[in-house]
Amino acid sequence: MTAAELGAFSREHKNKLYTYLSLTDEYVGLKIGESARAEAFDFAANNLSPLKGLLDAVSNRRV
Repeated sequence: MTAAELGAFSREHKNKLYTYLSLTDEYVGLKIGESARAEAFDFAANNLSPLKGLLDAVSNRRV
């Protein structure tokens, strides 16, 4: 299937993230930024370094 055929499900990575958050009682209903503030992500993990760098640059403060 193409992204156009999938419609709302065209962004698999985002869908997986929101599915994870919705299945975790503590993070149900939170947006990505809100869940980050609620410590849903382990920013000490090496594989999240690019995301942490982006968030730091956008917010001009440490996450």
